[in-house]
Order: sequence, then structure tokens, then C-alpha cells
Amino acid sequence: MMLAMMLAAPQEVEQAVPPPAPFGSPLELIDVVNLPRLRPYRTYQASGYDRGGGFYDSGNFVRTEPDGSWVLLDVKGPGCVSRIWTTTKRDLGLDMIFEIDGSVSIRSDRESLFPSGRPSHAEFFRPLAGRSTPLACYSYVPIPFSKSCKISFKPRAPLREEDRRTSSSGERIPHVYYQVGYRLLGEGRNLEAEEPAERARGLSEASEVWKRFMQPESGEGEIPAPPGSLAGESLTGKAELRPAREKELQVLRGPGLLTQLELDVPNLEPDERARLRLEVRIDGETTPGVSAPVDGYFAVGQSALPSGGMLAGGRGSTFYSHLPIPFRSKLLFSLRNDVGRPITVSWRLVFRTLPALPAEFAFLKAREYSFQDAPSGQDIVLLEASGRGHLVGCAMVDVGDMEGDERISVDGGSASEYHGTGTEDYLNFAWGLGHRGSFPLHGMGANVTPRGRHANGYRFGMADVVPFTRSLRFTIEHGHGNGDRGRYRGVVFWYQVP
Repeated sequence: MMLAMMLAAPQEVEQAVPPPAPFGSPLELIDVVNLPRLRPYRTYQASGYDRGGGFYDSGNFVRTEPDGSWVLLDVKGPGCVSRIWTTTKRDLGLDMIFEIDGSVSIRSDRESLFPSGRPSHAEFFRPLAGRSTPLACYSYVPIPFSKSCKISFKPRAPLREEDRRTSSSGERIPHVYYQVGYRLLGEGRNLEAEEPAERARGLSEASEVWKRFMQPESGEGEIPAPPGSLAGESLTGKAELRPAREKELQVLRGPGLLTQLELDVPNLEPDERARLRLEVRIDGETTPGVSAPVDGYFAVGQSALPSGGMLAGGRGSTFYSHLPIPFRSKLLFSLRNDVGRPITVSWRLVFRTLPALPAEFAFLKAREYSFQDAPSGQDIVLLEASGRGHLVGCAMVDVGDMEGDERISVDGGSASEYHGTGTEDYLNFAWGLGHRGSFPLHGMGANVTPRGRHANGYRFGMADVVPFTRSLRFTIEHGHGNGDRGRYRGVVFWYQVP
């Protein structure tokens, strides 16, 4: 079994909040309570995006080796591969090869490495790795490395001509798509070997937790508690909201950490969720740090299907969020009703009063973006943030055109350091936006409502959040050449220090 590497745990002990999971440990995948904690690494994404600025996002590799293998990633450590996504239109007979610190640690047939059943490798088991659709392969199994990491595909036989396409430069390239998300630690970081038995326990524990947050079979049943949630107080309430009014529903006194927020709204139609807005103000904010419609904040979109994500979701009339919200002195929770009629809501908040917030905790932000007529020739800007923090994810209520590469620029750097290959790829799906599926950190729920067709999805990060120390710019294309003028709406989530 591969020997994993992880960063030594910090020495300080912070009262009431457990220390973060070690860097590279599978336990990072379920360490929800420490999601607000600032990160000591940089996150990057290698992908097959068209380097010429076109839309031929397959078959573009770091290089092709003399033996015919295609290199997806070749970086120096210390670091950790946090996410892999890949798709082809059929089985191309590819081996996937992982060289960690100069030695081959995994070599497997690509099709059997990402299982719909039993995997070919002991660590790539569901639901930490698998398929969002029969053709969309994903993995969140952490692959730490101390010195270097190289990942490649090697075809076992020459490709058929129909398995290639012609690029914008006229080159015949393989019809193979991929994304590899990875993190790098700065110089001077010491890594310690994780014992195989400890890593196996971590993978097993993370897998068992993730199984609780797979696609719900129905809209009924109890919502699972977030993993590792702190014991604390539970407050409930019920109120009627008058039309075109905002109502303060609950005030919490700090320092504290809100770990669960549940909302029940009977008789709210899926396409009415956009007109019920949730706001959270902390520590006397005049502008709420969290301000988003229900369909985006809970990542349910306008689909009637149940969604069972680990950080947000909904079943029937009940919506939930497990995104921790730290606050120093006060938290004010309110709702605004623009549905056009009175509605009744019930809520439940679970929070823990703390002696003090951990020094490295940032504060949750959630903002809606909305474009009814996307700007021609320009990316849609989902987020521009200044300061220090980390991007957690995005709930896309109206996805728009599937040809939308995401681009993230950190601290003024090049967006080529984190460049995607398409909207459905960002969501860990493939070949269109008509899919339906709910997973712990990603999902899609295409639906039709009286207001039209909606392709909605979500993707959150745990180990693969994107830290920034000065600034972050998160944009997405809308169609080939930014030519689609359709609807684009959703909510972006991030943590940031004041």
C-alpha cells in the first residue's frame, strides 16, 4: 500500500475546537468543524484546457513521453493530489500511472480504478472515488507526496481514428478529458509518514461518513448530522413571514460557532425558493456577510429532487446547511419574504458557545451572482475577494451553457494555474447538463418548472478549498467565446478574515 505523507499537527491546543486533520490525511474530507480555518498551502488545477483559447479541451497534456504515455501532472512537493476528474466517450484501453516520489505507487486500468462496483485499487473505493455518471469518473482519495508527483495515461494500443478530434491548430488529439486538483506546501514544511494502518482507518472512517450523504432515496427521513459536530445548544422557532418584509428570527451571543442551520417551509414551490432570502449578520455587520436565496444557499436549486450533500441540501420542505459560521459577539439570523404571499417557516439552529474563537478562523461569506443577459465576450465574474481566506464552493441554480471553463486567479497570479474544461466537468459530471445525482461534495439536479428549464448543480471543497492571501478572482465562461446570453445565477461560498 502507498505510504502517505502528512503535515505534523500543530502544537497548540485550542480549547473546545479540535485541532485540524493532518495535511494529506483522509480525515480532511470530513473535518467540517475546521472548514473556517485558514490554510497554509496553495491549490492548483491541471487540466486539458485548450491552450490556444479555443474550446478543444481534450487531449492537451503536459507532454507526451517517448513511450507514448500522456502526462497529466508533473510537480515537485511537498504536496497532495486532492481531486481527480476524467472522462472519455468509451473505454480507450488506458492505464493510469501514479509515480510518487520517483516510484510507481499505482498502475491500473483507468476504467476499473474509478469503480461503479469493486475497484482495482484498495484505496479507490466508493464513495470517495467512483462515477457521477457511467462516463464521469472522480476521486477525492488524497495522494500525498514529499518530493514529486507524476500522473499519466498510457494507451495499451494505438487509438482508433474516431477516438481523436482535430484541434483549432489542426492537430489530431485524443478525445480524453481530465482535471487534477492538487495542493503544494511552501518551503520549510516538514512532512511525516502516515502509518499504513492509520491511513486505512482514515479512509474507512471518511468513507462511512460520506455514505450517509449520498443520494437520498426519497424526500423523507432524518437529515444526518455533520461529521465531528460539536455538542452544543439547539434552538428552534416558528414564525409567519408577511410579504415584502424581512423578519429577524434568532439572535445568538458569542463567541460561538453555528454548526447546523435547518429551515422548514411547507408549500414552497421549487421556483419560489429564489424569492425567499436568508441573511446572517455577525458582530454588528451593516451589510450581511451571508445574503442568498434559499435555492442557492442550501444548494437545492429549483429541483424537486432531494439533495443529500454533506455541507448543504434539502429533502421535501426541509433545507439544511452544515457550513460552520463563526462569530465573536453576536449572530443575527433573518429571512426576507418576496414570494408574494404569507409563508410559515420553522427553523433549528445548533451552535456551541466558545471561550474564544480559534485564532486562525475566518468568517463565512455567501453571495448571490445573477446574470439574466450575460456580457458578450467576457467571463462571468462569480467572485472577487480581497484579503485572506479560501474559496469553498459554488451552488449553480441556473447553470446556463455547459461550455463554461472556470478560471481562478489567486493573489494576482495567472488563471492558468486553475483552469477548467467545462461546467459539467467542474461539477464532476460529463457530456451535458441533463444529469441528476447527489453526492457528498457535488451534485446536479436538472428540472423543469413553470418558469422554464433549469440545470442546477453544486460543488463544495473540503481538502480542495482554494486559499488566498491577498485576493481571489473566480470567473466562468458562458458558451464558446463567451457568446451565450442566457441565465446564470447561483451562490458562491468562501471564508475570509476582516
